[in-house]
Amino acid sequence: MKICPICSSEIGIFDFGAKKFNYNEKICKECLNKIPSVMHTNLQYLTPDDYNNIISYVDNIKNSISDFSVTNSYGDLHLDSNKGLFAICKKSKFKNGKLDPNELNIFNCLDLENIELNFIKDKNRKIQNGNVYGNVELIFGIKSLDINVKHIVKKNEKTEIIQIENQYGYDEPYELKIFKSEFQRMIEKTVNKYNENVKRNNEIFENLNKEMERQQKIYEEMKRESERLEKEKNNLQSELEKAKTLFMVSDGYSVEEIKKIRNRLIKSFHPDGNDVGDEYAKKINNAYDVLIKNKKGVWFKKKIII
Repeated sequence: MKICPICSSEIGIFDFGAKKFNYNEKICKECLNKIPSVMHTNLQYLTPDDYNNIISYVDNIKNSISDFSVTNSYGDLHLDSNKGLFAICKKSKFKNGKLDPNELNIFNCLDLENIELNFIKDKNRKIQNGNVYGNVELIFGIKSLDINVKHIVKKNEKTEIIQIENQYGYDEPYELKIFKSEFQRMIEKTVNKYNENVKRNNEIFENLNKEMERQQKIYEEMKRESERLEKEKNNLQSELEKAKTLFMVSDGYSVEEIKKIRNRLIKSFHPDGNDVGDEYAKKINNAYDVLIKNKKGVWFKKKIII
């Protein structure tokens, strides 16, 4: 009796759906069916962490697309050029050009590396009617998973014998050449579109950063101006309070009252109003100006509001 390292369920002796996993372990059929079947040949080299990464990859693919619409096919390899995806499955998985939503063998061109699609001659089959027979094998790596996939996408494919100088050989099947060209165009289109989006997003991000810097400068300037005005306001308020103290008036003073007090203060220093000390006169006159301007300012604001 073995225990599945993924779900910890028991695997019976006659559970033939279980597969060898992580070298000396076995994975149950239920956990096996949650990952793409084209990866089953890699199972014996995978660890539980590798398995979880594959599950995450499959979920991301499924969540990023609403459906898979075939634009081109070759054997069990199907392209959706509009979305930059390809699927590896039997044609029976499609209905009206739409892929079964439960299919797991779907891959994104952006995740590929070292992709090959090759015709491999069947050494056990003789040349018949001037044709060579073989299989078409797809090999590709998935960057985020560090996994290489190898799968036969078409069996019993044939190609004609060709003569090159004095030797005989064979070329790739014509349909395979056409499909590989379409596959390559899809990959290039997907990668270019992705790079354009990255470039556009980088430009947007750069513009946002510039705008944020501009707004930050405006904010700092406004802050400095606010601090300056606040300081000026405090200075004016301080001068006003000193002037009111000197003239011994409250906030409700009138212009006429201030004039009378000014004259009285000057005459109190010298009865005939002459020979008033410069410093003393300057102090009284400055206080007088502050009180008059303040009163006119208050009056002006009231005038605007009314």
